[in-house]
Amino acid sequence: MKLLMECKRLLKEYRRCFKCCSGTHVARECPAELKCNECESNQHCTVMHPDTAVSPAPSPLTESDVEQQNSSPPEVTSRCTKVCGEGRPPRSCAKICLVQVFPQGQRERSIKMYAILDDQSNRSLARSEFFKLFDIQGDHTPYLMRTCAGTTEMTGRKAVGFQIEALNGEVCLDLPPLIECNEVTSNRSEIPSPEIAHSHAHLRSMAPHIPKIDLKAQILILLGRDLIQVHKVRDQIKGPHNAPFAQRLDLGWVIVGEVYIDSTYKSTVSVLKTNVLQNGRPSFLMPCQNHISVRERVGYGGEHRQSTSAQLTTYPASGVTAKDKLGRDVFAKTEDDNKPALSFEDETFLEIMEAEFKRDEQNSWIAPLPFRTPRPRLPNNRAQALSRLHSLQRTLNKNPTNQNPADLATRSVPASRLTDTMWFTGPEFLHKPHQPETPRSFELVDPEEDVDVRPQPTTLATSLRESELTSEQFQRFSTWESLLRAVSFLIHQIRSHRTNSTVTCKGWHQCNQPRTPEELEAAKIVIIKAAQRDAYPEECVALLENRAIPKSSTILNLDPFVCDGLLRIGGRLRHASVNPEVKNPIILPKQSHVTRLLVSHRHAKVKHQGRQFTEGAIRSVGLWIVAGKRLIGSVLHRCGEL
Repeated sequence: MKLLMECKRLLKEYRRCFKCCSGTHVARECPAELKCNECESNQHCTVMHPDTAVSPAPSPLTESDVEQQNSSPPEVTSRCTKVCGEGRPPRSCAKICLVQVFPQGQRERSIKMYAILDDQSNRSLARSEFFKLFDIQGDHTPYLMRTCAGTTEMTGRKAVGFQIEALNGEVCLDLPPLIECNEVTSNRSEIPSPEIAHSHAHLRSMAPHIPKIDLKAQILILLGRDLIQVHKVRDQIKGPHNAPFAQRLDLGWVIVGEVYIDSTYKSTVSVLKTNVLQNGRPSFLMPCQNHISVRERVGYGGEHRQSTSAQLTTYPASGVTAKDKLGRDVFAKTEDDNKPALSFEDETFLEIMEAEFKRDEQNSWIAPLPFRTPRPRLPNNRAQALSRLHSLQRTLNKNPTNQNPADLATRSVPASRLTDTMWFTGPEFLHKPHQPETPRSFELVDPEEDVDVRPQPTTLATSLRESELTSEQFQRFSTWESLLRAVSFLIHQIRSHRTNSTVTCKGWHQCNQPRTPEELEAAKIVIIKAAQRDAYPEECVALLENRAIPKSSTILNLDPFVCDGLLRIGGRLRHASVNPEVKNPIILPKQSHVTRLLVSHRHAKVKHQGRQFTEGAIRSVGLWIVAGKRLIGSVLHRCGEL
């Protein structure tokens, strides 16, 4: 049997279904109902099982078959298989728990499913059936899947806003974003069960805590390190060496290791005679002695250019085969190896010139026109030529050439006759006396009664637009303190005009009292929000509408999200138990005047020390500047205190 990766490569190359191997659809749309004999999964056939390759069952051998096999060539394969129980293959249990998953706040929509707990995965995954059960729609985004087989670029949807609950209902957790991936294994033989626990003496005490196998529940999600709580071990039963062990997690008990049922191992040694077919595939059946081998003819350099008809070349059995000839000549060096080759059009041109380039009776060389075949027809330009002729005639009638001294330079006039021409004197009409024009009078017409005068109505449209605070209005401020003080003063004036405000000041006034911490914090949010809205308008609108941000965004790799109206950095620290300002810092654009004021302010706070101290002070207050090192270096370069 071919390896699993080779089978997948062939199916992908010929665009066939990974489930039933059909060429009319993909695996996601496969209507076939299959079942794997190894893991009883309905997502792939037995041949595509990721762990083993199933060989056909051997047929009973007769005496003639035994004699024929004994006389066959010694190309046989023997193998020893260790089985568990009465003909059952070894089983290995993994960290798989039966859980309930439902959208946040919608417990009535909960669905039972099995979850794989894999601490080697940095992200949590979900199969396509999970998205189908909860009717999740969305765009497919690309991501890289790194496994032992290499790195593969894949696409999938994201499921956000779900909760997972243990089967006993004691633990309920918020799930991180689940990425669609059908590479999640669905091997149901790795699910622990009470029967497995009863088969091991040291695990019998925890058998009542393991639920029975739910035949309706599917393995749909894989929980990685982005939900670290489910991987913490609360209790553990180790047992003897080389025996499976049990762990109590927040989602329930799991059994890990190679397990067996019926309380014993039975070692059985089987020797099977195997025949190797012509294609290299092993088989328990006797191969047919009559076979036909067909091989395509290998063409050598330039054969298709010399002849267009198919030719059949027969190589004698004792001679050199096409395959051997190719191996001998493929690395041969010639003088033309480093010269640029001619194109087909160049070769065709040279053939035409070689055949039709000749000298006529008058010793003149005649060359053909190597036009393309079929020769393209030129457009009819007669109308354009007539238009240019009429334009030239109008120009000559308006400015006769005999009155233009510049035309003498283009005529063959001898130098001795230039004095007889108008080259030195100019045209005659320049020497004639100027005749004043006779004034003409025109009768005035009332514009209101003139039918040729069209009235020009004027329409004015007035529109009201609510003005928003933009970062351009902050350009006049040179320090962060002055900008913060000005915006907080405006906020204080707005609050003093509200009827339900708790501010003691009322109406417009010149307040000399210091600004409160609440007003300063509100001013900071207003300033940063205006800077983010001007720098990332599309990202702000997309996130507020729960859409994916554009792929061309400069902050796409920061996994941004909106919290309290501000753009913040996402990532794996979102569920960490650290300061929220450190987990999800505020995003600041590097080209904003507000960002430059903040860098100068924090640089002054660290007593004008170096770039690392300034950068650390900025991050400690929960700010993240895009490409901030270059901006910090520019601010420090202009600082006069260094």
